[in-house]
Amino acid sequence: MKTFIDRKQEKKMTFSIMLLIALKWMEQNALCHSIKKEKIYETSEQGIVETAINEAANLSHHLAALRKVKTIVMLSSITKVDPIAVMETEEIKSSRL
Repeated sequence: MKTFIDRKQEKKMTFSIMLLIALKWMEQNALCHSIKKEKIYETSEQGIVETAINEAANLSHHLAALRKVKTIVMLSSITKVDPIAVMETEEIKSSRL
């Protein structure tokens, strides 16, 4: 059975998924503990991931890593590539170094 999802719902879901990925990554890298999640959720849909990453950048010196994650998440949404798979691939590469 195929479920119909309109464009507005799809866009909202995409941003929600991107937010979860950004928060999960920050949590794994111990950057999430001081972030006020309420502040992130109060922002506009388009700014959610940007806000999450910027808040983490304010608390961290790992700006290059954060920019890399931001790029992966944004490109994944444009190209329709599964961002979780991309993140897992990046983790595997970095663990081999």
